[in-house]
Amino acid sequence: MKQWKDIYLTDHAECLWERMYADATSLLNLPYDKTVQPDTVRYRATVTIDLACMQKVVQTAEAIDCAVEAVLLAAYFLLLSRYTSQHDLLVGVLTEGQGDTSEDVEAENIVSLRSFPESGKTFSDLALEVNSSLNIARTNLSGHRRLMEKWLANEAASVGEKTLFETAFCYSGANEGGTWSDRLRHLPKTCPLSIDIGYAAEAWYAEFEHGSTLNPLFIERMLKNYIHILEEVPQKTESRLALFEAINPLEKQTLIFGFNDTSKSHSDSRPIFHRIQEQAARDGSLTAVYYEGKAITYAEINNSANYYADLLIAQGIGKGCFVPILMRRSVDVVIAELAIMKSGAAFVPLDVSWPLDRIGMILEEVGCDLILVHEECRETASHFNQKQICVSLRSDERTTNPDVVIDLNDPIYVIYTSGSTGKPKGAINLHKGILNSFNWRNHYLGWESSRRTYQIIQPTVDGSVWQMFWPLTTGGAVVIPKHNLTLKAERICEDIEKYQIAIMTFVPSIFDVIVSQLETNPELYKKLSSLTIILIGGEEIVPETVYRFQKRMSAIRIINFYGPTEATIACIYHKVTGAEAKGVIPIGKPISNVKALLLSADRNLVPIGAIGEVYITGDCLGAGYLHNIKRTQEAFVPNPYPEMETDVLYKTGDLGRLAEDGTLYYLGRIDYQVKIRGFRVELEEIESVLRQYQGVNKAVVVLKKDRYDKQHLCAYYESEVPFDEELKQHLPKKLPSYMVPSLLIWIDQIPLTSNGKVDRKSLRDPFLNTDRYMEEATSPLQTALLKLWSRVLGIDGRTFGIDDDFFSLGGTSLLSVMIDIGIEEIAKRPVDLAVYRHRTIRELSSFIEALH
Repeated sequence: MKQWKDIYLTDHAECLWERMYADATSLLNLPYDKTVQPDTVRYRATVTIDLACMQKVVQTAEAIDCAVEAVLLAAYFLLLSRYTSQHDLLVGVLTEGQGDTSEDVEAENIVSLRSFPESGKTFSDLALEVNSSLNIARTNLSGHRRLMEKWLANEAASVGEKTLFETAFCYSGANEGGTWSDRLRHLPKTCPLSIDIGYAAEAWYAEFEHGSTLNPLFIERMLKNYIHILEEVPQKTESRLALFEAINPLEKQTLIFGFNDTSKSHSDSRPIFHRIQEQAARDGSLTAVYYEGKAITYAEINNSANYYADLLIAQGIGKGCFVPILMRRSVDVVIAELAIMKSGAAFVPLDVSWPLDRIGMILEEVGCDLILVHEECRETASHFNQKQICVSLRSDERTTNPDVVIDLNDPIYVIYTSGSTGKPKGAINLHKGILNSFNWRNHYLGWESSRRTYQIIQPTVDGSVWQMFWPLTTGGAVVIPKHNLTLKAERICEDIEKYQIAIMTFVPSIFDVIVSQLETNPELYKKLSSLTIILIGGEEIVPETVYRFQKRMSAIRIINFYGPTEATIACIYHKVTGAEAKGVIPIGKPISNVKALLLSADRNLVPIGAIGEVYITGDCLGAGYLHNIKRTQEAFVPNPYPEMETDVLYKTGDLGRLAEDGTLYYLGRIDYQVKIRGFRVELEEIESVLRQYQGVNKAVVVLKKDRYDKQHLCAYYESEVPFDEELKQHLPKKLPSYMVPSLLIWIDQIPLTSNGKVDRKSLRDPFLNTDRYMEEATSPLQTALLKLWSRVLGIDGRTFGIDDDFFSLGGTSLLSVMIDIGIEEIAKRPVDLAVYRHRTIRELSSFIEALH
């Protein structure tokens, strides 16, 4: 605050205000309805302030030696900070000017007051700062007038790109200086929210006036919470702002219990493998798995799993052990994971396509002497010291289920995800979480939906667990396509029809590709008659694609799923209706026995409609990160609300906002974590690998969208000379394919902000036109391919030529499917992975010409 006093006292009045706003923002993170046009109609909500409460506010002001107005305004700043998660705020304040000779209208005495309601301050600190600012503002209005005149005339209504303020405060007190409308009659559309504190009809009141872009129910609750802060002030004057609840008791009850009324008991509380064993005992001849054209029975799966479980137990594997699996998607994965469950240990799936360094790092952390493989992965496993157990389907006679007692709080699996430190982290999940998830699916989705599932998800992703094992607990079957399945709608639709698949799951980016193919070949829709449910999750959902599909296939239920790996697959859901407010699809509400809270940075509840970080607790919660106590303590934190009867919350890092009915909307990330094709990626891990390359001084990785709204990982690196080709060889050796940036951009200096941080907004957009020389198309075929690439890659066709590499331009395995489909339309011949073999338009055109 001292720096602002220095500016006030040493600069001329005109410069004072410009410097005051130099790095400020007036924009408030309030839930404005952007579909409503701002208008001149104003709405009001008023509450009476209890006389005893107001008397205590006056006494507080006297005790800390500041004006009553300053205490009331400080309380408003605190309210705004809780609703917006902002700690640098501007509020328009109506103030009587001293030393200002103007006889013009009162609106010229509305000043934009800046305050910093940081959580570490005490309330008295904040009130005194506000009091000082008010006093200084009253003697320095002349410099503000010019900005105000432009603003009121709706000319140059910004400083930089900022309006002067979006909310105004007026302390009318007991004065009869005119009505509210008279005093703030000059507030335009850019100020959608105002508050007046006054005394009338022998009572104190607080009145909000707001525009049409704010929900009246939201405003009413906000007003009640303002009164609650005033009630807290006398008891917490010297307390840190972080200790203010800022939420009235009724709303607090709603947030903790009303929106989290999810408790449900289940009759069967045993680990899921018991249900699979019972299915095998009841009718072992039923088909459990379809793989490579074969129907594999429950008896074969269970007997094979028992055989390998016995082997593991004989090797000393049991409760407390973590056993790695290195396999491609196959029936062998089902057998291996089931065997590990039966032994009492937890399985740790690894991807054979990962770099050897990454696999070795994880194996070292897991600390198991054994590794389960199948034949085609033995060579990869031979690079490591673990003893191999090669798993395959066995034809042994009936075997006995191991007699191992498992507690629901025992680990069932560990899934490794990207880590911000440059090292992947293993999220431990418990039997309790999987059991609860399956029970909820039986209840809400219906157990009959599991009669046929299609395992499209790789074993290293937690979603594969329900795809493989949920149907096996209900007497259904899982269809496992080959690991090299290409995402062509024709192939997938054929399998859906052939096996009568009832439920499918997609990440939004893949669903978008599938729907695009269906729309070009509508006959494929007929093959989806067996489908009853589509689950979408792993990334932010794309409403337009979902609604287009839903319009064509309205009988299929579409569920948007949300849930971090640390909270057992999907623990929050929303059934898509097609009539979601403003066309935004929420992530929804918690499933049974799961609770969700939105908390501030200080872990206070945020009000309904405000922005907060998503925290999760309940039966879904995992046990932290394998052998990583520090990271576990950072993410799995004590629950500040013991009345919920859960000790721990998982800190997701996701931002959200609650609607009036408790429906949760996803608003993005706090940190630099992103989702790529359903995989969680810490951008800092990629940056760490880039910096490891000799000659790279600094590196920044960002997620950029092209003009078709497709996402691309873009890596900017600072070095004396470019290393594009070398880095293309280096990165795949260190990172999984989904983490390798699709674009590498060399720059001589990473841009920084004034405080020395990376200025990500100033990084060059790789999808804008460039002036470099490109070899142009020389034939109609090359021209057609150029247009195809431009459409699929989402970049201007003038920015690349026929000799540019598809993957250097931002191509991915997912986008290569779209290229194949486009080539088939051009060539009238089926192709498979053509762009992998012929990576430039020149090579592709020669390949297509040779087909004829």
